[in-house]
Amino acid sequence: MKTTPTLHLLFLLLFTTPITARWVFDKRSSCQLCAVGPLNGGDACCSASCAAQHKDIHGGHCNDKK
Repeated sequence: MKTTPTLHLLFLLLFTTPITARWVFDKRSSCQLCAVGPLNGGDACCSASCAAQHKDIHGGHCNDKK
């Protein structure tokens, strides 16, 4: 599997952000990671993540705000 520089930057930001900012980043990371590359499955991954965490799906995001 070939990784892109964007993916490397995303992981670097995950480990270097402050704890308070990391909470916001973690909420969106599943959507962003799946949107990288040719599959563009951000909404599907975000919905799956929300279903696993909150038992609720709001059309590709965890709440009414995207």
